[in-house]
Amino acid sequence: MNVLDLPESRQRAFAAEEGLSLEAWREGVARRLKETDEFLARIDAEAAKRPPPTPEQIEAARRFQARVDSEQLTNAVLNRRARGDK
Repeated sequence: MNVLDLPESRQRAFAAEEGLSLEAWREGVARRLKETDEFLARIDAEAAKRPPPTPEQIEAARRFQARVDSEQLTNAVLNRRARGDK
């Protein structure tokens, strides 16, 4: 389901919020949905061309993510302490 499947009254409200006629709004939404689908298809095609990651690459990515997670946790704790939270 997408926004074009909503009742016409809802679509009219969205169009009014953007200052467009219903038809212009629908055309714009349809165009953006089509562009998004085409973009996703290109991403999938590019991903299919790449070889799968090596075990070394997977391990490097895991270590990197662990480091990022640790930094985020540290920053969250430091921010809470700076605010005076416990």
